[in-house]
Amino acid sequence: MAIFLLEYQKYVKLNKDEIKAVYYLIKHRYLAGILWGIDGLVNRKNKKAKKLTYELVNKYKSFDKITLEEFLKVLS
Repeated sequence: MAIFLLEYQKYVKLNKDEIKAVYYLIKHRYLAGILWGIDGLVNRKNKKAKKLTYELVNKYKSFDKITLEEFLKVLS
């Protein structure tokens, strides 16, 4: 267990392609959450899904304002 924790806390420098992948994975995660929320609204009539979906859409819109180049500048 101790070995795992030591490795877990290491800082790993990402290269440019890995940072690009993180950018698109973040966008994908938001879109997947939005689709899950829409599914909850349509198929399960889940009241929490409406609030969650609106929150995720707003977060996605604010993240979408950041271009890939800006994201690379901040994390490089």
